[in-house]
Amino acid sequence: TGVQTCALPISEVLYKMLLMKLSDKSKKYYLDLSLYLAKSDGFFSDIEKKLIDTQCAEMGIDNNDYTEELSFEEVCQTIRTSATNNEKKIIFIELISLAFVDEEFTDEENVFVEQVRRLLEIPEEVSEQAIDIISNIVKYTKTLEDFVEW
Repeated sequence: TGVQTCALPISEVLYKMLLMKLSDKSKKYYLDLSLYLAKSDGFFSDIEKKLIDTQCAEMGIDNNDYTEELSFEEVCQTIRTSATNNEKKIIFIELISLAFVDEEFTDEENVFVEQVRRLLEIPEEVSEQAIDIISNIVKYTKTLEDFVEW
């Protein structure tokens, strides 16, 4: 028998599990932040668009033609004051996942993620843990892909 492949990459399974836990409003706020992040390095790549489209489909929302509805400051303030702590962590870890989608965490993306962390009042140790988790998922997903392609 041959190797059976999963219908979805492991990372997409994780996105499904987390994004579905967001309220409808928080899903829209996440979309805005994800668009700001994807554009933060001055290059909105096809792989970033594809991931955002996949995430929007899973959340049951439109990608809004890749246009943000609120300013960066407004969306951060709204999340800080209206989202639960669990939603803030989900939004934050999903942003980190998006930053790693091209297997690079650029300086611009790092600055953006740090700015979001401060504005959402996420403790630094939570941020470090989230970055470590996603970094490990990326590393092990790559290791798994390399293993399968021998």
